[in-house]
This record gives sequence, C-alpha cells and structure tokens, in this order.
Amino acid sequence: MPDDELTPVERTALLTLSARAWDARHVSPVLGDAMAEQVLGALGSAPEHWRMTSAAVAEIALRTSMLDDAVRGFAVEHPDAVVLDLGAGFDARAQRVDPPDGVDWYDVDLPAVARLRERSLPARTGSRAVGASLAEPGWAEPIPTGRPVVAVADGLLPFLTEQEIAVLLLALTDRFGTGELLVDDSRWPPLGAWPSPSIRGVARRPAGIEDPRALERWNPRMHWVEERPLVHEPEVARLPPVPRHLARAATHFPAAARTARVLRYRF
Repeated sequence: MPDDELTPVERTALLTLSARAWDARHVSPVLGDAMAEQVLGALGSAPEHWRMTSAAVAEIALRTSMLDDAVRGFAVEHPDAVVLDLGAGFDARAQRVDPPDGVDWYDVDLPAVARLRERSLPARTGSRAVGASLAEPGWAEPIPTGRPVVAVADGLLPFLTEQEIAVLLLALTDRFGTGELLVDDSRWPPLGAWPSPSIRGVARRPAGIEDPRALERWNPRMHWVEERPLVHEPEVARLPPVPRHLARAATHFPAAARTARVLRYRF
C-alpha cells in the first residue's frame, strides 16, 4: 500500500486519483480517464478507500478536463513547448493530452511520489518525472530553458504557504522567462469529499486564492489573464443530476461560483 511510503501531504494525490477513477466508472464520464483505476491498482489502492459524493467527483473531473484542454491548446500552438505539471501526483495528464512529439513533459512532485509514479504509470516518450520540493528554488534546474513553457498547478497551491508560492513563481519567471501558468483555484477538500483522518488538516490555505491578482503582487512578472469558474462550463450539462443542479444554482451567486475555478496567468 502507498500509505506506507507517503506522508499525509503526499497521500492527498490518492484522493484526486480516486475521483478520476470514480468518474471513469460513470456511464457518462466527464473526464473519462481509463488509466486512473489501473494506476490505483498498481499502487495497491481502490476508489472505495476514499469517500466522496458525486459532486466532489464531478468537480475534480471537470477542473482536470479544463486544465487538460488548456494545456492541449498551448501545445498545439507551440509544438516545441515544455509542459510542467507541478504537483503532478499520480495524474496521467500527459497520456490524456497526448501532445505533439516535439513537446517535452515534466511531472514534478516530491521524491517519494515521483518514485511511485515511475513504478505505477506506464512510461511515455517525452515525459519524465522530477522528484523535488516545489517550495525549494532548485526544483527547476533539470528542466531545459529557451522554449515556450506552460506550467500546471492542479490542486497544488492549498498546500503551500504564501512565501512558498512566491518562491515557486520566482523559479518560473527567473528560469523560464516567458510562458503561462494554469492554476486550479478550488477549495480543499472538495465539497462532498471526506478525506481519511491521515490527511485531514494538511492544507495550508483551504480557501484557495481570494484575489487572483494576489499572484501579481507576489511576483510582478505574473499577469492574470483569465478566470473560468467551473459552473459556467458547458460540460456542466453532462454532470450527474445532483452536481448539475448544484452547479446551476451556483451561477446565481458569484461568490459560490468562484469557489471552484481555473485561473490563467502569463509571464
């Protein structure tokens, strides 16, 4: 079992992996990640180990799909791009996005997670795992520069302090110069997910980013470009009944709509 090898923060990756597996089991999945349950099996776990409602599963699947689409679009526009999946966990995003051959992909996470990734996910040409702490400035050193860069922070920022986020942003802007940053800005844990006692209370910032322009203050080279609340996406029509009705109700309350969104920045 991976619980024997992972810290509480590292184990949070199993919750989102399980949500993707639950979604794939649905008759009409939002994301349809057929590899998620295979990876869980390789890790010695199963979706049933994690309790969550259909709303939580739908939220995780939809935000993941939105980030996939954004990365896919960037890779099509920049076929020589470098993709950085920051805090990648056990996500098979590279396999789902399937970028052009000229794109190099780096899945960055803590060393124990990176080791388990290599054991549980099938190898993919052009993709490699980097075991490093994103709170330390040296994590980006193995990654080449001088090419278009898109970085994905999916469910990452709640587990970093403001100072650590500033260090991460500085590493992006100083080493890579120009690119885009895609941020999942959602509450932790997702509404309707009940983390096991071993991972409760691990988030540093459970409310997410109250003001998207905060990243501009932490690093003036970051420029907020776009906000996409999940509840406004057309894919909401494909959600199961309960999360679909909740999402439609949230569209009438801006504060509720902003509790789950994808933010895009340019640097």
